[in-house]
Amino acid sequence: MAPVVVHSFTPSSSNNNNRCAVPQKQRSATTTTTATITGSGTGSSSSSNLFASRADLTTKEYQLEELEDREECETELWLNDDGSVTLGETNGPLYKSYHGDWHVIETASEDDKPFRMRLTRTYEASSRSGANKIGDFTYDITREFWGSIEMVGDSISVSGKMHGSSYNGSDVYLGELSMNESEVGYFTMIDSVASEDGVKGEKKW
Repeated sequence: MAPVVVHSFTPSSSNNNNRCAVPQKQRSATTTTTATITGSGTGSSSSSNLFASRADLTTKEYQLEELEDREECETELWLNDDGSVTLGETNGPLYKSYHGDWHVIETASEDDKPFRMRLTRTYEASSRSGANKIGDFTYDITREFWGSIEMVGDSISVSGKMHGSSYNGSDVYLGELSMNESEVGYFTMIDSVASEDGVKGEKKW
């Protein structure tokens, strides 16, 4: 079965299991100062200078830490100018392919989580024994990342909650797949200047 590239918030298969399989590590951080986004979006109390914008986030190499069910994994990541996402090395489960996009809602306040990123990763699995042997197959796991933009020392950091997807039984029965948002964990994304002990990788493409 060929891997599925997903271009919307709806994944092509139903798998919402925890992806990460690496024990959580504690990481100390330097003084944190909230980055304020200019705008009049919901929850914004007043207008202020733009401290971190979309342009500030691009071209940097980031360490993405994902925490689900008390398990943590790390992946190198780049936010590209065209709104796409490039992944590098990871110490989590290896994926066959992926698709990612991101943007910043610059009219939103930090309480509204202006950073938004979506990653769909395709994995391979197999059932090689028993009466129900089905052979190799692929499945997708989609995660949405909603975060606030901050400064950790001189480096940009984004942190917030990860959202997964689940399927309503009646929708599956009717053949109509719909995504119901659910919080599945937390994430931190910090640029490599402030990342001292993460996985080491290089941009592949």
